[in-house]
Amino acid sequence: NSKILEYSSKELAGYLSRMMPEVLITFNNEFCEADFIICLAVSDLHQQYQMKPLPDPCLDDQYIIQTGPGGGTIAGSNERSVLLGVYQYLHLLGCRFLAPGRQYESIPVLTNIEDLYQSCQKTASLRHRGVCIEGANSLSNIIDFIDWLPKLGYNGFFLQFKLPYTFMARWYHHEMNPLLKPEDFPVEKAEEYTKILQAEIKKRGLLLHQAGHGWTGEALGFPSSDWKSVKATLPAEKKQMAALLNGKRDFFHGIPINTNLCYSNPEVIRAFTEQVTNYIKERPDIDYLHVWLADEYNNVCECDACRKTTLPDQYIRLLNQVDRQLSDMGIATKIVFLLYQELLWPPKQEYFHNPDRFVLMFAPISRTFESSYQIKDSYSDIPEYKRNQITLPINLDENMAYLKAWQKQFKGDSFVYDYPLGRAHYGDLGYHHISRVISEDIKQIKKMGLNGYVSCQELRSFFPNSLPNYVMGYTLFDTSCRFEDIRDE
Repeated sequence: NSKILEYSSKELAGYLSRMMPEVLITFNNEFCEADFIICLAVSDLHQQYQMKPLPDPCLDDQYIIQTGPGGGTIAGSNERSVLLGVYQYLHLLGCRFLAPGRQYESIPVLTNIEDLYQSCQKTASLRHRGVCIEGANSLSNIIDFIDWLPKLGYNGFFLQFKLPYTFMARWYHHEMNPLLKPEDFPVEKAEEYTKILQAEIKKRGLLLHQAGHGWTGEALGFPSSDWKSVKATLPAEKKQMAALLNGKRDFFHGIPINTNLCYSNPEVIRAFTEQVTNYIKERPDIDYLHVWLADEYNNVCECDACRKTTLPDQYIRLLNQVDRQLSDMGIATKIVFLLYQELLWPPKQEYFHNPDRFVLMFAPISRTFESSYQIKDSYSDIPEYKRNQITLPINLDENMAYLKAWQKQFKGDSFVYDYPLGRAHYGDLGYHHISRVISEDIKQIKKMGLNGYVSCQELRSFFPNSLPNYVMGYTLFDTSCRFEDIRDE
């Protein structure tokens, strides 16, 4: 009765029909008489097959493939895991999904029923395995990418912002492209497309991440789905809500999404938490809601009340308030909090009252990709925080020092939010070096005390090849994968 299992059945039957064109293949027991039957099921694999017990079978992916004479089973710890198992079965049969889009699939022709006999058991090495939308993308670009994700073992997709308008508008407006005429792309069209994308994510059982930056601008009454400056000035009644900088309260460089607030102001606390709770109350399909502050640094409020504490402490207070309100409403949605810019420094006094609600996201945006992390027994102390005078860490040891400082206080679920295909890939014209760094980074994640990886990236990063995302997906699911093997494939 599951739509995800039905989709998995259709996918399996569709590919097998292409691989064995002379054989009649159906799904959902349309014919009782069959020479070969594969059953798809959600099972307790630990109890039934003595596989590794999972911390959370809904979030952690595990599957078993057993087929032989007469058929067999593809079973998973959850519905998404069954789909992942279907694609792994097709991989074992020789299928390769080399890039988004059916035109980039390599599908072999099988001649013997014995070719369908396979045996495989797998448990995902890491819980969080996803990609976040950036760049310029058409609706079909994004759907093709979402369709591709589970074929490589990914389990989540992040539709950044409350409405990922800017990433689609860049495409349909054909920004910086003199060869195509700009198309009309109103916000209403983006809302329509976003619902389609959310349905595509859920159809495959993928975990939906949403939002991120923008809450600060929204609290000031300005919809925030891009980094563009606004011509409007901040209304007088909102002035006291903005951070005080150099004696003035206004938009930071004219950009609402980059503007921090006066987080000691009770009206700010009310408006901020109300924005978050109202948003998630209307969107129960979101699995991970990202609640971040402004996307710019050295613009922290300098008023007397804010100076008495730190930005990370104020951030934790805000998130605890959000948690209380969601708990009162009976909403269990996970909240992702951000280690980024000033928030790389851990709080001095505050702590999460309900740590199970929260997921730590380490975002080393200023790191180098010349090499990968080398895990050490200890790291230098992080520098003293100086309000509105920080510099961002570049080398990998500096970044790790900030993560370790936070991990002394927060022991909950976590992942890294990294940027190898955000900018660094433009300096690697063959995509070989950056792919090797991605592989090596992922293999360090467990040692870093983290449980996954979400790539903040241009989706259409496939020139000259798809090696970076290909390596990323397979290695996130199985960190024992050798880079050289995937590269050669």
